[in-house]
Amino acid sequence: MITTVVYLSTIILVIICALAVRKQGLVCCLMTIQNIAYVWYVLSYIPYARACIKGMCRCCLEGVKNIKG
Repeated sequence: MITTVVYLSTIILVIICALAVRKQGLVCCLMTIQNIAYVWYVLSYIPYARACIKGMCRCCLEGVKNIKG
């Protein structure tokens, strides 16, 4: 539900920012958020895909913490 709201709102914001505000950096940032939300939404249709991606990100972040610390 949250992913859908984020995805749909970023579509609207990208159009508004591209046509009215004309800030390229903001449009690129919103498009990145939009793509991440879309991928997360698509992963919801694959059984256990979100859990797998969460675990992989958690593992990568722990690895980075171990390298720094």
